[in-house]
Amino acid sequence: MSKPKFEYIEIEGMDTDAIGILEGEYEGLHYHYGTVTFNELEDGRMEMKFNYEILRKPDGFEDDENFKNFAGDLLVHILEEQLPSLTQETSYKDIGPAPQFLEEDLVKLKEEQDKLRSEEEHATSGIDNTSESDSR
Repeated sequence: MSKPKFEYIEIEGMDTDAIGILEGEYEGLHYHYGTVTFNELEDGRMEMKFNYEILRKPDGFEDDENFKNFAGDLLVHILEEQLPSLTQETSYKDIGPAPQFLEEDLVKLKEEQDKLRSEEEHATSGIDNTSESDSR
């Protein structure tokens, strides 16, 4: 997936910004990520779980598996871009070597997502419920 054009939108009273999609299938959509967790599975693969809240929907928007995959891919891109600046701006004296582990986990996660996407293209069915919308 190539990274779509998006912008950060400040949300008054919150510590995080929303994401505004500027082009493509989800143009006009505004949402923000909630909790993001990384878990190592027994087989050594990494699993990323996240939730999000839809703030503004364009006409015809469906909160389906395609959007969850899109949101997950965009989140990985954002984390990859922000990781270098986070390591430069933050003191990690209290948490030790976490940035190196996080960077390795992100690389592993991206490789696994690419592999799963490739496998899904050849599969006839299957749903991954690793992400949830807070919008109902």
